[in-house]
Amino acid sequence: MAFTFGSAARAEDNSTSFTPLPAGKYDFQIDKVALNSYQGSAKIKPCMQLDLTLRIDLDGGRTQKVWDTIYLDGTHSYSMQKLKHLDQSCGTHIPASADEYRIADMLKDAIGKAEVYIDTYNGKQRNKVRDYVVKELDITKEDLPF
Repeated sequence: MAFTFGSAARAEDNSTSFTPLPAGKYDFQIDKVALNSYQGSAKIKPCMQLDLTLRIDLDGGRTQKVWDTIYLDGTHSYSMQKLKHLDQSCGTHIPASADEYRIADMLKDAIGKAEVYIDTYNGKQRNKVRDYVVKELDITKEDLPF
């Protein structure tokens, strides 16, 4: 199993040049989920990190992959919010008591929507996931049992 780190995107076609996706919201399927150990930083304590490979299907049968990392430290509010939005986007209903391994197992092959933007690092452009789009429930008063 190949592991990927960070939040960068690469084209999966045979071309030698990479063109990032325009910023926007894209449907995706999670191709790979990997749990890895994060050594910690000034902002985030040592913890497990969830490395995701998202596949975005484009017109003409092409695909683009976007990699994202979510830190599972339980205290970093941005990461916990991003995990909650990923869960809600995919409809996986991860229980609050779930450990890292169950979370990873539940997310494999999940389908959702992500807000992607273009980031420039060391002069190279790449796509990053800003957040996951939470599905809105289409419930009317008639659907409620009371």
